[in-house]
Amino acid sequence: MNISPAMRLYFLVLSVISFHPFTIDLYAVLISDPEGNGSFLGIPENPGSFRPVLYNHGGMGSLVGGDMELAVQKLAEAGLIGYAQRRTGTSVPDTLTEVQNGIDDLLDLAADNLGPEQTIDLSQGVSLIGYSRGGLLALKIAELKTTKTQEVTIDKVIIMAAAPGKLGEAGHWVEGGATSLKDYTTMDEYLKESNLAGIDENTSEFFLLAANNDQPPDNPNNNLVDLVLTIHERLTNRTGTPVESTLKIFDDWDYGPPHDPSGHTLFESQADGGQALQRQTGFYWLDVIRFLEGEEVTLSTLLNESPAVPGDANLDGVIDVGDLGIVGSNYNMVGMEFTDGDFNEDRSVNITDLGILGAHWSVSSETRIPFTTSVDTLARVPEPQTFMMILAAITCYSKRRHPHPVR
Repeated sequence: MNISPAMRLYFLVLSVISFHPFTIDLYAVLISDPEGNGSFLGIPENPGSFRPVLYNHGGMGSLVGGDMELAVQKLAEAGLIGYAQRRTGTSVPDTLTEVQNGIDDLLDLAADNLGPEQTIDLSQGVSLIGYSRGGLLALKIAELKTTKTQEVTIDKVIIMAAAPGKLGEAGHWVEGGATSLKDYTTMDEYLKESNLAGIDENTSEFFLLAANNDQPPDNPNNNLVDLVLTIHERLTNRTGTPVESTLKIFDDWDYGPPHDPSGHTLFESQADGGQALQRQTGFYWLDVIRFLEGEEVTLSTLLNESPAVPGDANLDGVIDVGDLGIVGSNYNMVGMEFTDGDFNEDRSVNITDLGILGAHWSVSSETRIPFTTSVDTLARVPEPQTFMMILAAITCYSKRRHPHPVR
């Protein structure tokens, strides 16, 4: 039987998608609990020089807000060294000391676990992410710029719904009680006196974010929208030496019962009512990574509850020729995101993304499919004409366009 060249090419691509195990090999991640205390370290396994990021969870004592393990995994997938330290202190001085020690641990543990062709990139310093209580501590560390053993440059600081804290004996920055308002951990009181003068405007920049309903009446006890706005104003209006700061208030977040109805849960783990850590439009994590990579955050304040189906580049709910066209136009390009056809979040569009698209062909977004990085079977097989269109687009655009430099 004679088979046309077009059909041969179709079956060749089909066989690749059907039988090749598509895996992420650029940012395979090492997750560990190096000290056996509930902390997590994430390091990209590919060669390179990586910037360090300390993730500060919410809560204190036995309370943990946020998803420590998943956060460092996602940081490492983005080409960063992530460390989430488990704090156990029950007083503010204890937790502040723990964060300072956490920076030392981040640098030491990363160095101990790096491969022979990996290094820590400290050219810009250490970046901080802080949620709730962790946001308050991150702000204070940005002023102190010291650990318990060394001075440290603080680069990018991300504060997510910073908690106000509480007055009282356990609520002082210093042992023995407060000597002035700026020694209180209550953010409102702290900001009344402090203009955050200790923050270095030459090295540090901030990204402040919260959900719109993280304030009364949804959050009856605290107005964290006003709080991040106040921090932003203190930074940008600092006399003579303003600090670069980006403020973003997302739409209301209500994941529904049995979770807390206030927007404060946006940054919790999914099990506790938080949003998935997806690099897609409508997910706050996309802006977190963009900020850490030195890119502008997105303008959209929309929050989505469910990730798009892998392959749905144009987010219209089905995987079809429109998505194929997007993959084709960006094929072999780097610095890409989900809506560019990068479905496995390795910042490039390649045969892996084509395989993911093929595996979910014509799947409706109304039926969510858990994202995996291995594709072994096809949901539905596109017709030969469709494959020829994408192959033609890939060939055309690969010849006409030059790849962006890796960001």
